[in-house]
Amino acid sequence: MSPTNEYPANHLKPWTNTEEATLLDELKNNHNIDTIAQSHKRTPGGINARRRAMAYDMHNNGETLDNIATLTRLDINEINNTIKRRNDKQKHKQDKTHTYKQTTPTNKQPSPNDIATEINNMKTDISELKSMMIQLMKQMAAN
Repeated sequence: MSPTNEYPANHLKPWTNTEEATLLDELKNNHNIDTIAQSHKRTPGGINARRRAMAYDMHNNGETLDNIATLTRLDINEINNTIKRRNDKQKHKQDKTHTYKQTTPTNKQPSPNDIATEINNMKTDISELKSMMIQLMKQMAAN
């Protein structure tokens, strides 16, 4: 959706426990994502994001991947990718103190791994900033 389009009523609003339970029930009954989005007054992207968030939470609560896949209708690879991305994001937040740190110049060239790590950290930061900007633009458009 472009910022000029009208968003569903619950767009960017927090999910309630009841709404999450209803979502799981709809997924269990094999409802279409677009239909689910309409019933929750959210976007299909919002539904898919919540499915991934719930899968991550289930994983952290000890659920098996097979059970998570059954409940969320996500495939195992998508669940594993979600877990990895979210764990990497958490690790990045914890390790931010080293990011962009000025160091004393030396004659030693940084290793390709050091450069790749720094580039990945920058990409993550840019992605987070982009997401925040999109949310702000959506909120401004809604007002």
